[in-house]
Amino acid sequence: MKILKTNRSVHCRSLTNYQSGQNLQVDETQINVLKMPKIKDLPLEERPREKLLEHGADELSDVELLAILLRTGTKEKSALDLAEEILNKFGGFKGMSGRDFEDFKKISGLSDAKLASISATLEISGRIVRQVLKDYHII
Repeated sequence: MKILKTNRSVHCRSLTNYQSGQNLQVDETQINVLKMPKIKDLPLEERPREKLLEHGADELSDVELLAILLRTGTKEKSALDLAEEILNKFGGFKGMSGRDFEDFKKISGLSDAKLASISATLEISGRIVRQVLKDYHII
């Protein structure tokens, strides 16, 4: 589907209408289905932060936990979309650990503030693991 945005309307040419060149006018409320949903547009029970507060962190997926850390997305993708992209790129939290900032900067939408939050969280996690291993005389 080709989408051509103008001032107050969007003209769409679907594959079936493309040959006839017929333009369809769609108002802005209808075009929202083509945009990535923002977290604030989700029902309360599906929003990561609210879900965590209601049910606890152990009930959230890795994507939802990371989205909470990221706090916001971009115009193109929600925090959930960005979190999913990061986890897919690195194969999960374990794959994120020990990565250079440059590896993360290749992902569109990751600001220095978001990178700092991720880095600090991974470091805290590593320190917890090392302390537990020391407490059990494993290291």
